[in-house]
Amino acid sequence: MSAITKAISSVQGALEGIQTVAILKERLALIRDQLEIARQSVIELEKENAALVEENNELREATDRQESQQEFVEYRGALFKPLAGGGYSPDPFCLDCHAVMFSFEDLFPFECGNSSCGKKVRFTGEQLDEVMHELP
Repeated sequence: MSAITKAISSVQGALEGIQTVAILKERLALIRDQLEIARQSVIELEKENAALVEENNELREATDRQESQQEFVEYRGALFKPLAGGGYSPDPFCLDCHAVMFSFEDLFPFECGNSSCGKKVRFTGEQLDEVMHELP
């Protein structure tokens, strides 16, 4: 009888190591669920990353604007660049895009040199000396 008991125990031990189809299906379903959770996490993280990249770009632009505003003095709708030795550069710069402005024949109001901007101010090239003397 002990030989039969040993044989049964041996067969039971062997059967315990064999996984049934039902157990394998459960494990596969669990792996699929975990994969779907991981996919959703990736989608959410990609959205969050895109929002952070956009926010970072906006903050960089704001920082650049602040830095450029500190380089210039705003007066009468234009920007003037202070010179190291005192005074200002005689070229007014656009308030919006910081391009150099021009006054055709000194008779027309200064206009932004950037064709896509086109901002104008209310003083002409003839009035530039007067404006320069008014700067703080």
